[in-house]
Amino acid sequence: DYRRELEQRIATEFKPRAWDELATQIRDAIAERFAGDAGDPLPGTPEVRLGSFYAFGRNQARRLRPDLVSGYALRTGTGWYSPEDFGSW
Repeated sequence: DYRRELEQRIATEFKPRAWDELATQIRDAIAERFAGDAGDPLPGTPEVRLGSFYAFGRNQARRLRPDLVSGYALRTGTGWYSPEDFGSW
């Protein structure tokens, strides 16, 4: 049956990849998708830079850094709960 054929195909053809290979594939796909995009679809929203860390949890920083973008600025819409230590829902 169809499921068994797929299981057999996975068993014979699957080649595991390292996490860094997967990360590179994802990064490249995102960069390709947004290459050449013109304009700001949501004026006033902060620019999200590929490879940067954005914390969505409660801000616990003791100092402001120039590269710090608050999760508050990135959460848009009404579908978010208040931030907790671990992140946001």
